[in-house]
Amino acid sequence: MLALKILFILCGIMYIISVILHKKYFSKLKDNSKISDYVALIALFLVFYILFGLLIFIFEKSILYKTIMLIFSSSPFILGKIATYEKEKLFTLIQFIAIILSVIFVLSYLLR
Repeated sequence: MLALKILFILCGIMYIISVILHKKYFSKLKDNSKISDYVALIALFLVFYILFGLLIFIFEKSILYKTIMLIFSSSPFILGKIATYEKEKLFTLIQFIAIILSVIFVLSYLLR
């Protein structure tokens, strides 16, 4: 269980760092193949974030912890359903906040 939580935290942090790098650097490149490769890497971090979150949900014993992890790990799907292209920056910020909160939440449980 400890390994799942550590992997969840790492994937959340890597997702945030990779999106920031994409917004600041990779989106300005002229080479579309490099951009698409990098976007695929971002998607991979998000997939593993969701997967590890769901695995924590399955194996955790506390009902409250399970519920919170289910909400955090399904937040990309929830936000994806209501997001619009016109408000992409807002929903990206909301997703960042959700991932940061989830990382803090899992870290706080690890450090207790």
